[in-house]
Amino acid sequence: YAKTISGYRQKIDKCRFFGIYGGKNDTRVFLSGNPNEKNTDWQSGLYDATYFPDTGYTKVGSDSSAIMGYARQFETQIVLKEDNDQDATQFLRTFELDDQNNPMFPLQQGAAGAGAVNSDTFQVLEDTPLFLSRDGVYAVTGTAVTQHRMLQHRSQRVDNRLLAENDLAQAVSCVYHGKYYLTVNGHCYVADSRQIYREHNSTQYEWYYWDNIPATCFVEYEDRLYFGTADGRICRFCLPEEEGAYRDDGMAI
Repeated sequence: YAKTISGYRQKIDKCRFFGIYGGKNDTRVFLSGNPNEKNTDWQSGLYDATYFPDTGYTKVGSDSSAIMGYARQFETQIVLKEDNDQDATQFLRTFELDDQNNPMFPLQQGAAGAGAVNSDTFQVLEDTPLFLSRDGVYAVTGTAVTQHRMLQHRSQRVDNRLLAENDLAQAVSCVYHGKYYLTVNGHCYVADSRQIYREHNSTQYEWYYWDNIPATCFVEYEDRLYFGTADGRICRFCLPEEEGAYRDDGMAI
């Protein structure tokens, strides 16, 4: 049977981002980002992203801090929240069955630490979830054995410039050919996963700084990287062998 309850569909329609999770398998979609219920997420039906049961929601941590995105490691989904002074910024979701074989997704509080600035900076670079915080780019690390997750600072080499940018909450990102691209205010910070340094028990990437990249979104299509701009243009990065590869929209680089 079906019953329409006023306002329920709008709870789903106002969500802005998702994570796919189901324990060992990717069986459900979790939605969040509804500005009216910023610490709540909703789970879909089994292998059915068109159906969200009315009881399939979870309030994650304090009402005062928003869910900002999802990361996946091993058989755990990590729910990351924004910076706050009272609540954990990391919650761990696992999967189990109750005594009647109904699925459950219990949460446990993870580490307090750096919170995310927005959902558009979440990416997975070579199996490592990355996101941007007010203190720089962080990686979620851990092992499947201990179920413990830690946050490691990965942008120390560019933080002096990156953290001086205005309005980090407007940053966007993507992963393309083994690199993490993070763009804000027309400046692009690129972490290369193939060039890694070990410093003081932490891992650091080699970073590159590019200017004149006014990206507000990225998309990879047919193995080429495109981005959109605030004034409606669609731009594509050239390959080195292309004619005009060292010109930017006709102007010499």
